[in-house]
Amino acid sequence: MENFDVMLSASLPFAAVDAALIVAIYAAVASTVVGGWQIYSGIQQRRTKIEVSTYIGEIHQHGAEPITDVLTMTVINHSDYAMRWTFGAWQQQGDGDRWVFSKTFPFGDPLPHLIPPHDSRSISVGLAVLKRLDLTKPIVASASFSDGKTFESKPRVLRGV
Repeated sequence: MENFDVMLSASLPFAAVDAALIVAIYAAVASTVVGGWQIYSGIQQRRTKIEVSTYIGEIHQHGAEPITDVLTMTVINHSDYAMRWTFGAWQQQGDGDRWVFSKTFPFGDPLPHLIPPHDSRSISVGLAVLKRLDLTKPIVASASFSDGKTFESKPRVLRGV
């Protein structure tokens, strides 16, 4: 009878320990995943997300004829905080990767621009000002910001041959 009591008391705690251990492991894994997700989300929210694009278009002003052949650079701030755009230029790829920029942007407000979160700003200049650009070769728009970061558009041919 003595052996039966020892065996009975020994088997019950192991079953209870196994269930408790499984629940504890599950809780530890779940809390680790949740904590990791919160850290990842926090890092993503503070990350600077800028989209730069360039295109040839027209400018329409109220009561005036449209101005055609205007090279425009648009910067979209996908970040959760404002960014100060301080410099914009276009890079001609190939032929030594030369940079072309204008000291003034006659259409729109001059730089710097404060771009609010989830908003955009553009600068435009007439193509006649940027005579050194060959629009049949890839061009990259580059935007620099007051925090020292620079973002570029994807290379794009703006006009066919």
